[in-house]
Amino acid sequence: MPFLPALALCTTVALAADDPVSNDPVSNDPVANGPVANGHQASTTLRRGRLSAQLPRGVTSFGAATIGNQLFVLGGYFGTPHDYHVESQSDVFLRLDGASGALRLLPGIGPIQGTALVAAGTDLIQVGGTRILNRRDQAQDLRSTDECRAFDTLTSTWRDLPPLPEPRSSHDAVAVGRTVYVVGGWHLGEGGTEDWATTGLRLDLDAEQPAWSEFAQPFRSRGLALASNGDELLAIEGMSDLGDVDGRSWIFDLDGESWSEIEPFPGFSFGASAVGGATGFLASGRDGVLRRLDADSARWIDEGRLWFPRFFHRLVTERGTGDLLVVGGIGSGGRPTAIERLSQAQDGPPLLTLDVASPMAARSRQAVAVVRGDLILVGGNNGTEQHDFASERFEAESWRFDPSEGTWLRLADAPAPRQSSELVQLDRGTLALIGGFAPDAGPARSRAEVWTFRSSTDRWIDASPALPEPRTQFGIAQVADRLLIAGGMDYDAQRVEPFGLPLALLEADLSADSLEFVRRSESLPEPRRAHACASLGGELYLVGGMGPNFAPVDVCRAFDPQAGTWREVAAPVAARIGASLVRIGERLVLVGGNVAGGGGRATSIEVYDPARDRWTTLAAELPYRQGHVHAVAFGHELLVATTQEVEGRLLYALIDVDRVAAPVAQVEASSAIEGL
Repeated sequence: MPFLPALALCTTVALAADDPVSNDPVSNDPVANGPVANGHQASTTLRRGRLSAQLPRGVTSFGAATIGNQLFVLGGYFGTPHDYHVESQSDVFLRLDGASGALRLLPGIGPIQGTALVAAGTDLIQVGGTRILNRRDQAQDLRSTDECRAFDTLTSTWRDLPPLPEPRSSHDAVAVGRTVYVVGGWHLGEGGTEDWATTGLRLDLDAEQPAWSEFAQPFRSRGLALASNGDELLAIEGMSDLGDVDGRSWIFDLDGESWSEIEPFPGFSFGASAVGGATGFLASGRDGVLRRLDADSARWIDEGRLWFPRFFHRLVTERGTGDLLVVGGIGSGGRPTAIERLSQAQDGPPLLTLDVASPMAARSRQAVAVVRGDLILVGGNNGTEQHDFASERFEAESWRFDPSEGTWLRLADAPAPRQSSELVQLDRGTLALIGGFAPDAGPARSRAEVWTFRSSTDRWIDASPALPEPRTQFGIAQVADRLLIAGGMDYDAQRVEPFGLPLALLEADLSADSLEFVRRSESLPEPRRAHACASLGGELYLVGGMGPNFAPVDVCRAFDPQAGTWREVAAPVAARIGASLVRIGERLVLVGGNVAGGGGRATSIEVYDPARDRWTTLAAELPYRQGHVHAVAFGHELLVATTQEVEGRLLYALIDVDRVAAPVAQVEASSAIEGL
């Protein structure tokens, strides 16, 4: 029976020394303890899980196993990837109760990562791993270990088992009955030597004198996934000794002790995780797609999709319920702190709302961009009134927020306070803050400054030429290698005519050495500001907004910069002011803003299909009723966030546009930690 999603507990995990991937540094001193999650239930083809409370810290390359409805998590690494020192290696051993959500600290075995933890009866078996010998200010010295021990869950005590024939880490292990199987990995030795494992190992825990024995292994691989359904082992290769990551997959017949190669795992297999059971094998990798191995055809079938894609995580089955738990790992933005629970009995939510404490002074009108899965928020207004433009209301703070962890990192302040600017990513480590609205010596007015931010130095640089004229409430989007600005307002109360609505299209060549906006020869067919803007299929789309005298703009248009032509496109149900238009796949999603003509906050979500020139109103509604919202693409999902709804909180929602249905009552979960 295929797995469907239900309500879960959550954890965090970080990157291990055995699992080198690139990731930006994140804060080790989070402002909040992570998001509290709520769910709206619906059905779907690709199934989703639910989220709940947090474990105290994110780690990767850890051991995890379940006994009954209790989840055990051992060790891992929580420091900056590739910067390994013992201070950031976890020595924590936790038990999480699936019924109550309570976490309890158990006796540990010291800092360890790259280890395996498997359940055999009421025992948990720890196999191998990596010990970090160096401190923060010393040269890296990582050593695989041959340690093997059992934790008695009835007495909460450890006992030694026969050590491995040689040290091993970045391997994986399973228990079939009372026999432990170990496959893959390597031996990190003195001086950084790397010896790859060429054989599998087994240990009969009930033998009169338990001893490790070898069996054939037709590959050399680390960061691999191993699972069992009781009759067979499934091995999904991670990285080979040649550096290949090709997803080669194998079935090992336990009776015949023979391997057979099957269809490769379709996703990125380095750091993937797998689990087996009566329903077959399930696995997931970095792309977040849960895949099932069809028992008849031995082919992989897409089964579900995680809210927070991750790798170097663990899939484990909760024995009491049969639910699948997705624990820890690392994604593009950081280390997800949520466990996603997939149930056979219940489908998961198409919309998840989360809530964290916010350190930002600004309550609305921040500039926002998504960088490697994190939200960057700059400036804004610290008031709650629509037109409160006193000088003390404008902010220059910059923050980086990780939606998967619910943690914040303070960045350098912008050169000056701003609201209603636009923030765009120019390359991997550079952002540009463009235009906006702020005072200087006099009343607030539209701004023309263009500032760039370099994440490598955490510095803002006032180096780019200013816009040809000041603008705020404009639309901006990238089309091919060009950045286009359309519409907006040039407001200055000290002019005879304060409101200027520029028609000129501005363009910057992103392949040039510097960012400079120039006027194109084409103009907008009609003035508009506070409109929604996005690019799709090589065209720039403009939806809604206001024209002269605050009149709503009903007509929607698409501009082809290559041909230099405009065309009219279908309009949504009602014109919106201050909405966001976000590209999700090959569609545009309209969210937020106000309904023109005094219709109040727009809570409906509309999707535009360019192939049919048609808008569709989704059944799910925006979960926020007050204040300004930001909307951005977050992988396959739509992420909507607001700091105006509740003082001192950031509320954000992940919306699966493919699956949304009418919302039902929210369910909130929390956890308590004993012994920490």
